[in-house]
Amino acid sequence: MTTKFIAPSRKKQRQLSLILGALTLLLGGIARWLYAEFSRITISLWILSGASLFLLVYNIADFAFNPPNKRGLYLDQEGILFQQTLLGRQIGKILWKDITDIQIQKNPLGLKAIYLSLKSPDKYLAKVSSQETKKLILQQGFPVSDSELEIDLDELFDRIQSYFHQKR
Repeated sequence: MTTKFIAPSRKKQRQLSLILGALTLLLGGIARWLYAEFSRITISLWILSGASLFLLVYNIADFAFNPPNKRGLYLDQEGILFQQTLLGRQIGKILWKDITDIQIQKNPLGLKAIYLSLKSPDKYLAKVSSQETKKLILQQGFPVSDSELEIDLDELFDRIQSYFHQKR
């Protein structure tokens, strides 16, 4: 089997960018209203302004350093590389020989995602900085989501399963 690239969906990415942009404007508007209403800088104003600025800078940096042509999901003979999320980019390619099981489960937010159970997760977890994320990966496995990809969850699951069973 050759390398299969599953591209990010421009429509889904645009929707996510619009949501984040609206959230940034909302937070900025609330911060402006608080300042106009109370005429002094409160801690909540600083927090809202900081959150708004962080979202704006994050969106710009994420787009600049991770353009759409470098995102997506790669399936090949060696393993799976999920470049769509920060976690996927941190961990890098997960080899098929290190995967013990693939399941569809609900994530902590209640959304469905594909989880890869790993035989020896320590070598992948060493690349992750967040202790909370490490704990979640140990409990559920490495998450792969269809939320920004061109295909739906069931089709993505079938493609990953077919590569997994052929390469084991």
